[in-house]
Amino acid sequence: VADLKVKLKESRKMTFLFDVRELDEWENAHLAVATPVPLSTLVNSGEWMNNQTGETHKGTFPIDRGTSVAVALNADIFVHSATGLEGTTEAVNMLKLMRYPNVVALEETFEELEAAGICDVVRGTKLMDLTEFA
Repeated sequence: VADLKVKLKESRKMTFLFDVRELDEWENAHLAVATPVPLSTLVNSGEWMNNQTGETHKGTFPIDRGTSVAVALNADIFVHSATGLEGTTEAVNMLKLMRYPNVVALEETFEELEAAGICDVVRGTKLMDLTEFA
């Protein structure tokens, strides 16, 4: 958590906190700096090709809320879920397969991150309302 706090202060534009919980959980409550990347969408929606190997994979690249384009491959990415490491392993593996080298799975659950005071918690926000947080 300390590394995340430092990175967010140093370089917010190149540091992302991915929330891999599903959208209903996100809409109920989420960390204000988090980007919604539901695990089901990340690993099952769409298809992409590895330019180095030519292999095709299921999945969708995460989108930066601020720019509406795919997150840069050199970004620092922290991943959290409702269940801590248990819920982030699959997401981290997929992001590394997509060639994101700087991915860290957070051990802390959503509730633990909220208690640690990473940032404000937003409650009751529908996904279509997220433009005000970009």
